[in-house]
Amino acid sequence: RNGSGGAESTKLTFDKWQFTEFELDRADLSTMKAEILIDTKSLAGDWDNLVKSIKKKEDYFDVKHHPTAVIRIEGATLEEGGNYSTEAQLTLKNITKTLPITFTISEEAPYAIVGDATIKRKQWDFKGKGPEWEIPVHFEVTAPEE
Repeated sequence: RNGSGGAESTKLTFDKWQFTEFELDRADLSTMKAEILIDTKSLAGDWDNLVKSIKKKEDYFDVKHHPTAVIRIEGATLEEGGNYSTEAQLTLKNITKTLPITFTISEEAPYAIVGDATIKRKQWDFKGKGPEWEIPVHFEVTAPEE
């Protein structure tokens, strides 16, 4: 989900996504692997007209031509304070760029993973008016059990 700037804001979410690959050794997150497939057509939010516009326009998601996005994670590093960081690869609109992510993970399975990232709109060719050039992203997921 992300928020837009200004006095009013809306949270946008993707209702359909799935892990297509997931490997996790809680004792050694440097070996972690994950691939997440996101159905960009499942974008949802509080304002129907805004969501329709963001999905349709070429300078936003253009879901007709780019119906999916993929996040690929290979390894994570323990940071000071107990958080983890990773340099994920986000493929969105056929453009793959590095997406730094910080997250926490619960001690016991099923693992709860909570994290944050910042999408820089220009990197993925988002040109239209809208949220700030940097969009905060927050996620909370339960890792699939192996």
